[in-house]
Amino acid sequence: MWVINKLLKKETITESVGIMLLFTVFQKIIQTVRGIVFARLLGPSEYGIYTLAFFFIPLGATIARLGITSCYERYTPQYEKQGELGDFFKRSYLLTIGGGILVIVFCLFFPEQISKLLYASAEYKNIIILCAFTILPCVLHDNFVYSFNGLRVFKMGALMTSSQFFVFIQKQNLQFWLM
Repeated sequence: MWVINKLLKKETITESVGIMLLFTVFQKIIQTVRGIVFARLLGPSEYGIYTLAFFFIPLGATIARLGITSCYERYTPQYEKQGELGDFFKRSYLLTIGGGILVIVFCLFFPEQISKLLYASAEYKNIIILCAFTILPCVLHDNFVYSFNGLRVFKMGALMTSSQFFVFIQKQNLQFWLM
């Protein structure tokens, strides 16, 4: 229980900078190692397919979020003071989840066209479908990270972002073998 209380405690600016710096360095190391491993495992054309697939996921999540998550850091303190923080999060989460569902439905109805746009071939429509199902978890993850950052609980946001790299490593292994 004390671990949860410690994780959810707001930090000072100095602590926040230290935590963010530590996790940023950690994330960059993981990204570099992951990129090297996958570049060596895949050939040039497969690495291009892989890269475009992981360009598509954040793009879809960004479209689904509609820029709402950028408001968390600005407006969370204001709604917290007014006692309306729960309503603010509820409305914004529902809106971004709805946007995520719309993007997923669009991807499921038009995978061939999206594949032709990204890969110049409809051959990779299964990759588009697989990536579409990762958009909603990415949207939810970003909502949580930005919510914690808005609440000035930066260690939770940084911890969630770092843990996402491990989840994506596993997801990338799955997608690699499905290609």
